[in-house]
Amino acid sequence: MELQLHDTKHIDPKKTDNENYTLSLLAQCSINGILSPQKLMEIRNKINELFKNTATAFTKGNSSSLPVKTSQTLFESVLFACDVFFLSLPDADACVVYLENNSIESAYENGRSLIWKYFQETRVIFRKVYETRLEVKSQEYTDTILKVFDQYYLHYDFKFAPQNIPAAIDYPLLYGNWLGLRGVLYIKKYYTSLMFENQFCRLFKKEELDALLEQHGAKYSVDYSTQLFNICEVVLINALAAAIAHKPLKTLEITKLDCLQLTSEFQLVSEEHAYDAARKAFCGYMQLLDNPALISYLRKYTETFALGFHNSAVNDTMQDFLCVFEIKKAAQENTLSGS
Repeated sequence: MELQLHDTKHIDPKKTDNENYTLSLLAQCSINGILSPQKLMEIRNKINELFKNTATAFTKGNSSSLPVKTSQTLFESVLFACDVFFLSLPDADACVVYLENNSIESAYENGRSLIWKYFQETRVIFRKVYETRLEVKSQEYTDTILKVFDQYYLHYDFKFAPQNIPAAIDYPLLYGNWLGLRGVLYIKKYYTSLMFENQFCRLFKKEELDALLEQHGAKYSVDYSTQLFNICEVVLINALAAAIAHKPLKTLEITKLDCLQLTSEFQLVSEEHAYDAARKAFCGYMQLLDNPALISYLRKYTETFALGFHNSAVNDTMQDFLCVFEIKKAAQENTLSGS
């Protein structure tokens, strides 16, 4: 028999916090009267009991000597296990149904099992990241693959601090590094995203990718190896612009003439026209990617691209928005003529 909520009220998902999901869920249940005060007290008491058991296991029976910071970490570890389980359910209402019919302890135990499962899955995901890694000079990108994951995997505290990440991740993803998650959930999403970005960038010839990244550095008069930027974003911008300029797919090269033609074509049209052009350009790559998850990940960027692309056309700054390959060619010609 299917379980039903005893109350017609529902929880607004916008009012829950994925980084502190259990506490925000219970707060909404209290505010909206979805769970009774007695049930909420029972849940909170059980969470405190789980914390005491965790502290006892951590200190091997001498939990009275715990520093405040360590106590907080252990308490958060209990909540994080519950978070992981509840976030695996379809929505907040499903979490409430579960709490009405099961103990918070079972959510905690299920969460711990999921943490271990996800921890093992991160290794599989990382292998794919490693296998698809780009041979580029970006130091932060390279370190994220060759150093950071190992630090995380070797030092991750599954039992007593699963909400923490024992490694510093600086390389930015296409949509930024704030993922609204912690611990193994963050690592899983971060490296899945990086895997998608690698797969897209590997569509292009290494020589053209190298040239593009060199142009990106030249645009800011620095060696790109020391820049902190997202490689996939630079690739995607030039790839979409090249497609809009009617160049073959998997082309990254943009010239000054291309910039002039694109500016002329889009300077006086609406933003919606630019969105349509960006969507059509991305549709071409959809056929090449043939991976629904990867397509879904990249598709969201077309709106960001279209806005920047249209603004650049209107303001006649297309050469600033794109990486123009002729920068390097001109520099080479000047060097040759000078010699």
